[in-house]
Amino acid sequence: MKVIGVILIWILAASAVIGAAFFVSRDRAKTAIYSRLPRAVRVFVGVVVLALAVVLPVSVALSAKDRLPGGAGNYTIDTTANQREGRTIFRSTCASCHALSAVGARGVTGPNLDELKPNYLRVRGAIKLGGTGQNLMPAGLLQGPDADLVAKYIVEVAGK
Repeated sequence: MKVIGVILIWILAASAVIGAAFFVSRDRAKTAIYSRLPRAVRVFVGVVVLALAVVLPVSVALSAKDRLPGGAGNYTIDTTANQREGRTIFRSTCASCHALSAVGARGVTGPNLDELKPNYLRVRGAIKLGGTGQNLMPAGLLQGPDADLVAKYIVEVAGK
């Protein structure tokens, strides 16, 4: 949405330049600096500005990769489809109980995964068998590929 706003602002600016190149009254044109330039140059400048108004923001938007946060707002780890799926599942299933800065999760019931920095087998085992202690995580909360995706995701981003 922000990209569309930037594009619109640039298009308005370019339209103003083109409007000035084409629709300047003769009285105002005598005193304007741009009136000293040939009409073809003014049109060329307007077209270049209009092209940049679209090309620049679109190229920036296309070059931005989906990124995982590496902690307090720093986006440093490029994501794969599996990581994006793991992050989505974690947010919907685990974030209410566990703290994990990579997703902005601030849960307090379960362990803080950033501090714990668990390995894959520990996470996979906890998902399968459930938690221990006073606040039990239900056994089998996630199954099969979903459990694998979340376990891999946690291992990759916890404490980073």
